Amino acid sequence: MAPMYANAYMHIFEREHVLHPYRERIVQYVRFINDILILWKGSIAEAEQFVKNVNCLPSPVKITANISDTMVQYLDLEILIKDKKIEYQLYSKPTDRNTILHFESAHPEHSKKSLPYTQFLRVFRNNSSAERVENQVDSMYNKFLMRGYNRHILDAALDKARMEMVNTVNVQQQTRTTRLTFPMKFNSASSKLVQAVKGNWNILTGDPTLPTIFSQSPMICYKREKNLRDLLVRTDPEQLSAESE
Repeated sequence: MAPMYANAYMHIFEREHVLHPYRERIVQYVRFINDILILWKGSIAEAEQFVKNVNCLPSPVKITANISDTMVQYLDLEILIKDKKIEYQLYSKPTDRNTILHFESAHPEHSKKSLPYTQFLRVFRNNSSAERVENQVDSMYNKFLMRGYNRHILDAALDKARMEMVNTVNVQQQTRTTRLTFPMKFNSASSKLVQAVKGNWNILTGDPTLPTIFSQSPMICYKREKNLRDLLVRTDPEQLSAESE
């Protein structure tokens, strides 16, 4: 229950002291429990003053900030600006130690064999640069070697992770270029609507004036319903500003 209470408290605190007063400065505000990422429109001095103002409030919430116009760390990501583009890479704290589960532990074999795959996949997903990917893959590989994993298991896991990323990219490209996506909320009438769309799609495919993207019926996907976190924590500055006005 502690995270729920913390989120409820922070929702009110953010709305009253952060998002509304500084809505013209905050471009993006993201929070995971007590870790916050803010994209700030303004100077570093103004951002530092913002932190001081928040820390002077009569509240138990105190912020320790890492402010930079080139690179910041958020959770397990390092976000940086390079050639006027936002890039990212996997980040580990300098104090982190190699605490990967040792291969000689008493955990089930399938757990120990699947761990390298998930960690290699994490490296691939949390990197925007192919060059940095290879450097971090080598580092992760050596970490597993030091924890007793043999090269046969690591090579198989690495090949599987690479293939997974290739397949993911191919599916994304194919979906993005050749097939429409039809998002909808699930209800008791959803199946009838899907049947109606697919059953009458030939009307669109028979129209020569429409682009080729209509040659395939759309991929039906269902939107996730709001959960308790969505109801308690809303940190969209534009939405909150519109509601307050």
